[in-house]
Order: sequence, then structure tokens, then C-alpha cells
Amino acid sequence: MLRLRASVGLQLCLAFASAAAIAGAPACDPCHGGWSTRPYELPAALDEATLRDAISVFSADGVTSWIVGDHGVLARLDGDDAPTNLPRPISTDLRGIAVADGQLVVVGLGGALVVGDLEGISWTPIDLGTTADLFHVTILRTRSGTVLVAVGDEVMYRRDAPTGAWRPVPAPEGGWGRLRGTQVDIDGSVFAIGLGGVLWSAPDLAGPWTRVELGITADLTTLGPSGTDAPLIGGSDGTLLGRDSEGWRPLASPFTGDVADISSRYILTAPGEIYSHELHPLTLTKVSAPGLGLYVLSEAVSDGVIALGKPGRQVHVKEACAGSGGL
Repeated sequence: MLRLRASVGLQLCLAFASAAAIAGAPACDPCHGGWSTRPYELPAALDEATLRDAISVFSADGVTSWIVGDHGVLARLDGDDAPTNLPRPISTDLRGIAVADGQLVVVGLGGALVVGDLEGISWTPIDLGTTADLFHVTILRTRSGTVLVAVGDEVMYRRDAPTGAWRPVPAPEGGWGRLRGTQVDIDGSVFAIGLGGVLWSAPDLAGPWTRVELGITADLTTLGPSGTDAPLIGGSDGTLLGRDSEGWRPLASPFTGDVADISSRYILTAPGEIYSHELHPLTLTKVSAPGLGLYVLSEAVSDGVIALGKPGRQVHVKEACAGSGGL
């Protein structure tokens, strides 16, 4: 059984603040157990739209994140470099992004799915034959191979290599529901989450799909981290689910607000609290509380995490507040 130990470290960095004031450097404000927050300046054009999803790609050269949002906004972050605005692939509100085969794949409202190069210069719209809103796109490494999957309201689509053709995944009896994400489970099976406590599971995308009864009605809206033996599912009203040998189980959590995003190392809640998470056993530690209006996490920086959301709400949560010598 997964265990959860919540430690909420909250300190005021008074000594550093005094030293910074004497030196004329900006103090860390606030400081939580060695973590600090400061505004992270993104291009002014991004203040026009709310940011909704990010994908971080780790390589030997560092970490790169691509971020999408309303009105087709697309930005790129390379480590600690200044972010770059990329050409908007579409004017439709975007809700999900993935990197597959050296290409960006973005999805959004009204059945929007567009594929482009990593520089965001050339884009090709894909007609899925649906107007359903799409909320998530990701690469799944299933038992039968690697496949790109997009999900949304009552729909699931897959793209198989090498043809690159998209086709619908037949829905189970009663329909998919309003799906918000999909991932490969620790046993190699596939699962999909959605609103109203929806959790579907199947040996492979071809099915058969089985509804997992969780005994909850909370909206399940985000999942992660991918590629681990301890995936997490987050949802409304502080819902956090963990997976053990006996299946999915609700976990006690130190927060009550909706889970907005789960990255490889952090959890963001709708009230604007950020927790680091470690596995075996699962440990959540509150590292910052930058406030409302943040919806997505990016790990493109080497010293913490960036939380983004409503126009003007981009926050860099930085490690080692007291030792950084000015933020």
C-alpha cells in the first residue's frame, strides 16, 4: 500500500532578507523551507492569454519546455534562457501538447489537432472528423508498440507509426465520458481518466476496456509522472490517487483544493500551492504558495519549477532561497 507523509515546511527568511536589503538586492519573498518565489518574466504577448499545458523534454543538453494556452499561444523555454514566442499554430484555445518523432503535436477545443516542427514554423492541421473538445495528447509505450493518443469529450484517437494516420479508438459500452488524460500503467496496461470519477483500464488500446470503480465522483483531470512505477492521478477537491499491487487507491493529502497539474517532481493545486513529491513512500512537501491563477508546471529550469497560468501569472519557484544570494 502506498503511504503518504506530508511535511509542510514554512519559514520566514528574515536573515537573508536583512542581508539582501543591506546589499541592495531583492529579498526572497516568501521563503518556505529553503524555497523562494519570484515573478518569472515571460514575453508581453503571453500576457494576452491564459497558459494551459506544458511538455518538458529532458536531454543531455538540458531541459526544454513547450507551453500552450488560449488563442493558440505557444512558447518555448530552454533551461534558464529567456522564453521564446513561437508562431501560433491556430487561433483556437489549446489544451494539450506533446513532442513525438521530432514534432510538436497540439490539441484544443472544437476537435483541433495540429502538427508542426519544434521551432513552430510550419504547421499542418489534422482533420479528425470531430468537433469534440480535446484536452490531452501524449505518447504511450504500450505492449504492442509506441502510439500517440489524444483524448477529450467522449473521444479517443490514436496515431500509429509508421503510417501517421489518426483513427478513433472504439468507445466501451456507455461511452468514454469526458476524458482528460491517458497513460500506461505500471503493469503495462493502458488507463484513461475523466470527469465524474471516470477511470477506464485495458490491456492495450484495442481493449477490452473495463470501468474501474473507485467509489468516488470527483473529476479526474491530471496525471503523472509518466514512465514511473508509481503514477499519480489528481482531481477535484484534493483528490489524489496512487497505484499499488492491489489497484488504484485514494491517498490522504495535505491539500483540499483541486489538483491543477502533476509534473515529474511537483504537484500544483488550484489555490496556488506547490508541493514536491518523492516516491517509495510517497512524500509531499509544500514548497511554495504563490496563489491563485496558476494551472501548469514547467521544469525547464535547473533550480526549481515554473508555474504558469492566467495572464501575468508566471512564477519561478526557486530552490535554496537563503543560499542563492539574491533573486
